[in-house]
Amino acid sequence: RPTPLSITELKGNLRPYQSRGVQWINFLTSNGFGALLADDMGLGKTIQTIAWILLSKAKRKNLKTLIVAPLTLLSNWKHEFEKFAPSLTVYVHQGENRRRASGFLNAANSCDVTITSYNLLVRDQTSFSEVKWDAMTIDEAQTIKNHDTHIAKAVKSLTPRLRLALTGTPIENSLADIWSIEEFLNPGFLGDYDS
Repeated sequence: RPTPLSITELKGNLRPYQSRGVQWINFLTSNGFGALLADDMGLGKTIQTIAWILLSKAKRKNLKTLIVAPLTLLSNWKHEFEKFAPSLTVYVHQGENRRRASGFLNAANSCDVTITSYNLLVRDQTSFSEVKWDAMTIDEAQTIKNHDTHIAKAVKSLTPRLRLALTGTPIENSLADIWSIEEFLNPGFLGDYDS
């Protein structure tokens, strides 16, 4: 039975199942695998992700993390970081007045966490590809269930060492949904799409 986690930077308490979830994510990502957290809505995927980022940052001080989520969830992510991990600096990349070119690079490289939407990841893909991301989390990962969309291709074009996908519905229509998510998390692990 895993021992409860002690993450000094986390301003909140993990429930026992959340602690086990963070330990499992940490085990997978520490051993070169991407992790899929498929808890139902309301079970704390966000706090588990924040705890995992804090654990990862404790091992690598200059950890640069990208979080990609639907537009409607960006402010929630920002609020949760302020609540549970105020020690982390966060840049939210959104809106018409968002930083571009060197302004974006400066913001992304000077913050611990950058949060953006799927659509802006596609639109500003060149800028995102110029940052050396150490970790990447995709929220509502079923967004990339169709492997042939611009969004799925933009997500998979980035090559962070640590990868996490969050979704309450990893399979909505067919097994091809989970293949596309796993192709982001563990490229090649399930073979190619046709096989």
